[in-house]
Amino acid sequence: KRGVVFAALLAIVLLAGAVCALHWVNAVSLRGTANLTAYTLTDGAAQNLVPVMEDPWVDRGVLHIRGALLRLDQPVGEVKVRVGLIPERIEDGNAQQAATLLNTQMERRYELAQEYGCDDHCGFHASVAEKYLEKGNVQYRVVLVDETDGAKRMITTGMTVTLIEGGLAFVQKNAPE
Repeated sequence: KRGVVFAALLAIVLLAGAVCALHWVNAVSLRGTANLTAYTLTDGAAQNLVPVMEDPWVDRGVLHIRGALLRLDQPVGEVKVRVGLIPERIEDGNAQQAATLLNTQMERRYELAQEYGCDDHCGFHASVAEKYLEKGNVQYRVVLVDETDGAKRMITTGMTVTLIEGGLAFVQKNAPE
């Protein structure tokens, strides 16, 4: 009897470990690409959209990008926003014609909803394992790929990240105060 119980418990533990490993891989994997020509590139101002970016960080080999896309004076139903990275060679400034999409989780941001009078379904958190991104001679322009209301918009954030040895460097133009 003990042998059967022990074998069943071991199988359960191994299965749970495999499920956790799959969740981890899923959470930090890339989600394909978005062709720039299929989207309208915008800063969001004309659509009453305000991207708010927090400082990105690297933790245990995973790049995290967190922020919000405020939809001022707009009702929001289903939200379809993903974080994208547009690779750009540092030496010549040439950018690829596709954004690499990250696994993006939507977050409720009650504090921003109260402060700006927008819907609280505005936050996001994206993550990707560094091993999927090139280091050194490539910088990544951070964009928000928005298909919430059926329109295809790629919203510039003013943020650029570069993976460097031991972490990352980033620049954010026109950061909100």
